[in-house]
Amino acid sequence: MGGDIKQLKPNPNSKCKQGYFDGYNPKKYFGKRPIIYRSSLEFNFMIKMEQNPQVKRWGSESITVKYQMQQKNKAGNIVTAEHNYNTDFIVELNSGNIYVVEVKPSSQVPLNEAQIKRNPMNYKNACKWRAAMAYCKLKGWEFKIVTELHLKTKVF
Repeated sequence: MGGDIKQLKPNPNSKCKQGYFDGYNPKKYFGKRPIIYRSSLEFNFMIKMEQNPQVKRWGSESITVKYQMQQKNKAGNIVTAEHNYNTDFIVELNSGNIYVVEVKPSSQVPLNEAQIKRNPMNYKNACKWRAAMAYCKLKGWEFKIVTELHLKTKVF
């Protein structure tokens, strides 16, 4: 098991490897198809989910969480805007624990408030992740950020 790769139409703005993940067990995967990976990290995560016997089932881009963030409108005023965050993965373990998972390079995971405030992408990610944590808390689930460092070891 692993994943046969069919390449998506290349995105000239993306430096990431993207494609369709076909090497999945239909009894283990739930969610929409085709399964699209948007980076080599996501591809590697999918392989890990397929190979991990502790994973009962997993889905990709199955959950949408609403989040708010401060941003400038067309007039240049700061307003609170609502957006949708399509989470990367949902994973259910044999133990019954459920995780909503975001897969990101460690370089894109802010470590403190100063990093969040200095970088607009870090700020946006922090807003999305706070909303996802609150969503998971209401459901009794856990939100987890997985980086390339986690993929080198056992994720679950």
